[in-house]
Amino acid sequence: MDATFYSTHSPMSDPGKHADRYDSLPANVAELCEAIQGLIIHVFHASKYGVTVPEETMTTDLILYPLEAMLDRILEIDPSPLETTREPERRLVGSCRDYALLLCSVLRHRGVPARIRVGFETYFHKNRFGDHWVCEYWREDAQRWTLVDAELDALHREAFDVMFDPQDLPEDAFIVSGEMWRRCVDGRVDPGLCGMLNTWGMAYVRGNLVRDVICLSKVENFPWDGAPLTLKPDDDVTAADLALLEYLADITSPEVRIPEVVAAYETHAELHAQRLPLEEAPA
Repeated sequence: MDATFYSTHSPMSDPGKHADRYDSLPANVAELCEAIQGLIIHVFHASKYGVTVPEETMTTDLILYPLEAMLDRILEIDPSPLETTREPERRLVGSCRDYALLLCSVLRHRGVPARIRVGFETYFHKNRFGDHWVCEYWREDAQRWTLVDAELDALHREAFDVMFDPQDLPEDAFIVSGEMWRRCVDGRVDPGLCGMLNTWGMAYVRGNLVRDVICLSKVENFPWDGAPLTLKPDDDVTAADLALLEYLADITSPEVRIPEVVAAYETHAELHAQRLPLEEAPA
């Protein structure tokens, strides 16, 4: 099993009946990200565009799991071609996962290996490490995996003083969960600085490590979904759990050992994804 594992669709990334709409999207990754930014507005950042998110979008937009359903909704709001930028109030209300999944889907459609990575950013939360999901794809020209934040449009970059290239995230901007786990375990990072909204700490780092493995196994669930190992209180985490988490960190960072990641997900029931209602999301 090699990188080509990520060049085919998962049930989540498959555009289904909308696949032919990808053909007119830009080939360049930076331009493709701009097109995606014209289709989605992040629920947390909508106010920056002067948009108030209606309550009903919590049940029409934010609960759409597969990419095909997301595209159904995007085209229901505005049937224009996908390369047509929508006004902010006419975009799908989503999360960082949705930007990453759409980019991942288009790249896979084109035969480019692409996957979602779960980790922690340093640009939305200064001096802290916020939960964040991005896309990682194989750059054939550079012969390396490259992290891309498809959410970072011009408004985001100005608002958060982003000076780096969003299509090639530097190591100090986005830390994958396995690396963050190691930094917290050995004391380099205070786990209390890792999380989102009102939920911070080692349990969040543990949860994101498991979610990274889930996504690397091509099960691209929501950020608020769980697994038995993510839902355990800290006091119930066993020595065996810690050994498994250490192993997961090793096989996902700095390199993803694809066969071992997939085998770990398949054989450890405590890693199996569980869908949770939106109201149970960390807050």
